[in-house]
Amino acid sequence: MSAKTSSTPRALIFQKDPVRRRALSLILAECGFSTLSVEEFEQQQELLNQQSFNLLITDAAPGKKRALYATKLRTSDRLTPMAMVAGSLDLEDIIEALRAGVFDVHESSVDVAGFVARLQKRVSIPLPDAQLQRFSSEKFWDNLVERLASLESSELSIEAPARTEAAGVSEAELEAARNQLAELQAELTEQEGTLQSAVRN
Repeated sequence: MSAKTSSTPRALIFQKDPVRRRALSLILAECGFSTLSVEEFEQQQELLNQQSFNLLITDAAPGKKRALYATKLRTSDRLTPMAMVAGSLDLEDIIEALRAGVFDVHESSVDVAGFVARLQKRVSIPLPDAQLQRFSSEKFWDNLVERLASLESSELSIEAPARTEAAGVSEAELEAARNQLAELQAELTEQEGTLQSAVRN
């Protein structure tokens, strides 16, 4: 189905890696999306045939044709904006993904600020400048992924598939994510202040 017009945009995320899948869900939830995430490409295809979404994020396919999933999605849906996040890609993979209509391609580390800026050109998400600035922090994605990977027994545990995979992001999880993101920002600000003091001295 094609993208729909709604007060709350919807994102469908396919990522094999559970930590990256969770990180993408939380970032998009912060951007105002209702998210649904799956761990298999066949699940993404099935949901896309049944429901409408405003954004698709897909993973790379195994084997030599890493952009195959993106090509398949674009064959069945020519309108919905699509991004690709994968562990590793070569230049040919990236070119093939762009040919398939992907507007943004990222490998293991995601440029969150750049991704959100390009996304805003395709989906209406009124995001405060302060939030964009937070996404622009150096190593924002790497720090978030590292933090999520360590939260095995918290509210954001990636070991709760019934909640995280079927229901998307709950309010409790979103609130916990905001707290984690705020802590990351405070840590980065403190580190920047220490570095500036060292430079002046």
